[in-house]
Amino acid sequence: MSNHITVLITGSDELHMGLDSGYEQFAGKYFEKVCDDINVKKIINSVKYQTDSTYNHTDGHCGTCWVAEIIDDESVYGVTYYHFRNFENLVELYKGKGYKFVGK
Repeated sequence: MSNHITVLITGSDELHMGLDSGYEQFAGKYFEKVCDDINVKKIINSVKYQTDSTYNHTDGHCGTCWVAEIIDDESVYGVTYYHFRNFENLVELYKGKGYKFVGK
């Protein structure tokens, strides 16, 4: 069993960046926040191009086409899978939770 979350599209950019967007490069990067002087990290284990059936049946106008596997010690599963179309939407989701994206 695993934890899957679909990331909502925010802003005006509704379509993904295409097969060659290079989102795979974000594997090993992480989201970070400081809680009581402790750095909390959510590490991106992998990012894969993986379209859902809605995306396939609507020529990319709806649905998701990427999945990020993020190590999440707060999840009972230890990992959470985020399904999204634009990486920026994932960054915004974590920003809303108090995290910043660390891409070094």
